[in-house]
Amino acid sequence: MPESPDVVSTATFQPSEEQWVLIQKPYSIILSGVEKKTIATIVQEYFHLHEVEIAAPLVKDVLKKLDSFNTALVKIRGSLTKKIDGTYDEAAISARDAIVAGLREVRPEMKPKEIWELIPDLLEACLNARNSTLGIGSTGGFAEGSAWRIMINDLMDIVEEGQLPTSVAKGQAKQRAKVYSPFVEFVWQLQKCFPPRYKRHDGGKDGLGGAISKVKSTRPRRDVDPQK
Repeated sequence: MPESPDVVSTATFQPSEEQWVLIQKPYSIILSGVEKKTIATIVQEYFHLHEVEIAAPLVKDVLKKLDSFNTALVKIRGSLTKKIDGTYDEAAISARDAIVAGLREVRPEMKPKEIWELIPDLLEACLNARNSTLGIGSTGGFAEGSAWRIMINDLMDIVEEGQLPTSVAKGQAKQRAKVYSPFVEFVWQLQKCFPPRYKRHDGGKDGLGGAISKVKSTRPRRDVDPQK
């Protein structure tokens, strides 16, 4: 969906050195400057997409507009190809020719046939747009939480590229405290640096782990992945 002009300015993700220490701690690694920049870029893109997501129009409203556009196109096509007693309406033909001539003044590089074929092409484009809109989700221009899921997928990509695990095992009791998977701890520490409006599933690590697990379940399986 196109970005709304009313989208508010996004926050800037700039963890302190102390926060970076906590972010990298779950994997017992030291992030390079390039790696920190990559993570920051992913998070910054999430902030932006989150704002687009909450400002996006409802899918049902977009579908109504597409249906109205489609209906108008059908009426135009019908009025310009109307038959009377089995023969084409001469007025409709004249009107069509006048429209083609008018469009050629605007788009002289187009042939008359190409101009006339614009209407069926637009009808097909309208159908394609409707199908793609239906695929977005039923609750909004972006399905709720889609920006967050994109971020998690991107974070999993860079973690796996570093040959580190992204498994999401449930928290297990160990010495009276639950121990969670490194990736869950990593995202937990990362989100602690987010402004409140961008935090999701921050009520507890069990809930966060469950949400991450759902994202992971939609990822394509890798042929070789000994870390998982």
